[in-house]
Amino acid sequence: MSENRRFYGAGDAKGFTKAKFFQTVQSFFEGEDIDNSLEDLVIQACVFELESLSRRRNTTDPDAPKKDPLQSDYANAIRAAVLPLIDGTPRTCHQFADMIAEKGILPPVAASGKNKGVQGDKFHYGWIARVLKKEPGVVAEEIIVTVQAISPAGKPTTSQKAVTGYRRSH
Repeated sequence: MSENRRFYGAGDAKGFTKAKFFQTVQSFFEGEDIDNSLEDLVIQACVFELESLSRRRNTTDPDAPKKDPLQSDYANAIRAAVLPLIDGTPRTCHQFADMIAEKGILPPVAASGKNKGVQGDKFHYGWIARVLKKEPGVVAEEIIVTVQAISPAGKPTTSQKAVTGYRRSH
């Protein structure tokens, strides 16, 4: 568990801010004399900043291979749920999400991020599209769908809209 570290505005550094630290360092490098009372605080702040950088640098390995989001549990769950539903009829991601939800298949519980531990009620349409675009044997094509809405006057209206549909290639 990480310890909660604080330097600026605490203990001996009461009233000493990060901005004051950087102003003092800049003044020093420009050849100006710095106040002797600030000298110890500047040294302590330098140590604090270097330790902070060291901790930050050690949390992630820049040489570590980047994780492919299309190989995540969420993307794999989409593949498992959507691929059996794809046939020669082009369907939108909204239609696939509805079909999956009707079958009672829910997305996995989020393992990290702002929704950690939360179970969604439907797969996200954007993720379905992201997975299907990279899936071999699945092609995207433009289809026309009918959209129903309510006008500002409160009357139901219908219109047609071009969207992306996904189907199996022949």
